[in-house]
Amino acid sequence: EAVAIISATTMEDIDLSAYPDLAKTVVSAKITASGNFVVETKGAGYGIKGGNEYHPASGEYIVIRASVTADGRIIDCLTEFEEETDGFGSACASESFYGQFVGKTEENYDEIDAISGATLTTDGYKEAISRSFDCVKIFEGGSEN
Repeated sequence: EAVAIISATTMEDIDLSAYPDLAKTVVSAKITASGNFVVETKGAGYGIKGGNEYHPASGEYIVIRASVTADGRIIDCLTEFEEETDGFGSACASESFYGQFVGKTEENYDEIDAISGATLTTDGYKEAISRSFDCVKIFEGGSEN
């Protein structure tokens, strides 16, 4: 039984060089043996909302990892990295926040409780979630268009 479990979670890297437009916003992408995707994407947090230019000196971006089915449902989600304001935006690293995305689809992922006092962080996180869905559509369709 353990071999079956391990086989079901085997992942293969997706070569992102085939998708040059994703380079700015996607950290990594994998496909599982069962055909699901695990994608790490960036979202603009506090102070840099309004563009895809991240501030490397301060690390002002959020990186999330989402496991998404081929038909676009979030299996699991967590915060990989954040440099948001302690006590406010840093709540995006709490399971009580990122856990809200489990089971969501592109149609309803934004129906979550926002982080009180951290609208830009919440929006940046949802931006990263949206990019995860975009990746799955691109990988399933084979192109960025």
